[in-house]
Amino acid sequence: MTAICKSNGKIFIGTDIDGIFRLDDTATEISDVMSSSLHLYPNPTMNEIFIRDELKSIKEIKIVDAIGRCVMQTLTNGVISNKISIQNLPAGIYTAIVDGDVIRFEKY
Repeated sequence: MTAICKSNGKIFIGTDIDGIFRLDDTATEISDVMSSSLHLYPNPTMNEIFIRDELKSIKEIKIVDAIGRCVMQTLTNGVISNKISIQNLPAGIYTAIVDGDVIRFEKY
């Protein structure tokens, strides 16, 4: 396990080998987190990321570092695509939590 975060009643666990998993507060099992409509690019990146969801509007984005600390949080006005500057973050592996869906990226 490389990261753990709780958001909107769900627990997200990131691993180096098997990706990211989600556990609901009332769940009896852990399930893989998949979102084919959520895209983050470029990955890896240096100064900025673009987050896009083709099927729904984005309301909240959290960026979590490798040890589970929320290092950035932004509320949006229901946009489909959002540009985020990450130039002040140190190099490393991060997880973007976008309205409960997760996607991992690397900053170099």
